[in-house]
Amino acid sequence: MDNEAVIAIYDVRGIQDYIFRTNKVKEIVGASLIVDDLIIKQFKNALKNIPSEEKIINWETTQELQFEKNNNIKVEILYYGGGNLVVLFRNKELARTISIDMSKNILISAYGLSLNYAYIKKTDNYQNDWKNLKEKLSEIKATTPLNKPMGVLPIVQYDRVTGLPLSKQIEEKNRTIKVTYEAYQKINKYNSENDNDRKFIKEFDRMRANEQESLIAIVHIDGNSMGQNIRDLTEGVTKYSEATKLMREISCNIHRVFEKDAINAVIERIPEICKEHGVEDLIKSDGRLPFRPIISAGDDITFVCNSRISLDIVKEYLLTIKSGYMYGNKYPFSACAGIAIIHSHFPFHKAYQIAEECCQNAKKRAKAEGMVDGKIGNFVDFQYCYSGSTVNIEITRENKYKNIENMSLIRRPYGIYSKVEKEKLTPEQRGFDIDYFEKTLDEVKNIARTKAKDLRDAYYETKALVDLKLIRLLAKGVELEESFDKNNIATYYDALEFLDIYAKRTEKEEE
Repeated sequence: MDNEAVIAIYDVRGIQDYIFRTNKVKEIVGASLIVDDLIIKQFKNALKNIPSEEKIINWETTQELQFEKNNNIKVEILYYGGGNLVVLFRNKELARTISIDMSKNILISAYGLSLNYAYIKKTDNYQNDWKNLKEKLSEIKATTPLNKPMGVLPIVQYDRVTGLPLSKQIEEKNRTIKVTYEAYQKINKYNSENDNDRKFIKEFDRMRANEQESLIAIVHIDGNSMGQNIRDLTEGVTKYSEATKLMREISCNIHRVFEKDAINAVIERIPEICKEHGVEDLIKSDGRLPFRPIISAGDDITFVCNSRISLDIVKEYLLTIKSGYMYGNKYPFSACAGIAIIHSHFPFHKAYQIAEECCQNAKKRAKAEGMVDGKIGNFVDFQYCYSGSTVNIEITRENKYKNIENMSLIRRPYGIYSKVEKEKLTPEQRGFDIDYFEKTLDEVKNIARTKAKDLRDAYYETKALVDLKLIRLLAKGVELEESFDKNNIATYYDALEFLDIYAKRTEKEEE
């Protein structure tokens, strides 16, 4: 047996596709429950036959690395974060055995997901080992195809969405339904969830403001420059003992701030947010909230909520993480968010991709003209998903969000700045501060519904037509600013498009 120690890394591929490749709520929620900490759960399960004194798996409460001090320890988790698990094994054979066992168990318990892993010989230089380990994992990902469930034979019934064979049956509403094995696992997980331990609505349809309104929001949040900040903090750290202490604190801080503190802050604020928007009935009689986390993987967060409260929830989340730090009081956290507003029948996989694209679009501004004191800020972008919307935001906005004079109709993404940062904003930055958007929203929300729609539609035509509409509104006592700013960007289009989704309004009778 090879007695040289190895360092290993584990990563699950295909999580987003696994969760969102269906539009059935039970399967989406069930899938999110299955993937929640899947790697760490399966790793601990694979170690069940190793005595407790020979393994260290409670890495969160252990500051010092024990592996190098105690030769009796066969396995020690260095850290777990961002979907990656990093482990030290006493020898290659043990690493191989545990890795194969994990792969088999994930295939059985989460049919449709695949585990990628890599391990290399451990040296005394953490930096070199980490660089070589990441390169090997990247090579494996690039050369290993995604595990896909077995396809169908010509004589087998199949699911029209996923193309997988219908191999199981479930009882639903007093009738028997044929489902795929993957769907069977997801539905079983959904049904086995302990209702007493959950604060969130399980059915997305119950998140709607009323029977006529079917809009919900998929929100994707991703931390800014996390990888670069970690590289800066670990630069020059070669000893495993130092690197372990550093990475454990970083991982714990990311998990605490992004997955706990910010989510808890949102949960506490939702009743107040619902009251502000006049939709208190969104909170059900059993106390369940119109909000549900779907993916929680370090700084990679996705949740579903009611569309009317989506922007305020994002604001609360992003302002909460701003008070956290990656290590000590260095590298304050920041993140960007993308919101996809959809009808309940809109394909979820497409909506998730649009939310991701909005998030990336927000990052572009955050890292360019949105910076304050050289620091990347929190930004949010949103997109209302019409039937037939493409997942390419850039193409959609180039084709749909310019008038016939080639003037831009939208000024989003918007920055979510702290009070201190707001005092330092330039005039240009104030034009894409979230306060500016909310100010324009307040200015247009009391316009009669038909007039607001007329003004929105006029923006697709010419500036002169919009100015004419503003003059007519002024005659009715509604005073608004210029139709376009000096950079030929529409002043009110964002607010007009988001108006019915976000603002609680009382419709006026036209005179």
